[in-house]
Amino acid sequence: MSENIGAVPKGHVEIRRLGMSNFDHAIDPGFEDRLRNEAVWGRHAARNFNGRVWFENDAFHEQVWCYGHPVAHFSAPTLPKLMEQINNEYGWE
Repeated sequence: MSENIGAVPKGHVEIRRLGMSNFDHAIDPGFEDRLRNEAVWGRHAARNFNGRVWFENDAFHEQVWCYGHPVAHFSAPTLPKLMEQINNEYGWE
């Protein structure tokens, strides 16, 4: 985690049909490819938080939101590692 809350890069647009979910601990097929190859961001849906996920500078990033406010920024080389880091901190539900 970094001290900086981080933010989705300007110009990136949200993709709504792909993402990560704590409901079934899944990363949708095709999500990684879209993040790596397009100027897009997607969601990490969970019970106690919601995250904005994007790819930048050879890493996946997530800005974690709780109660309508950004509270943290994480980065990892893979989506599963990113999901694990955030869920260990904010919950697997």
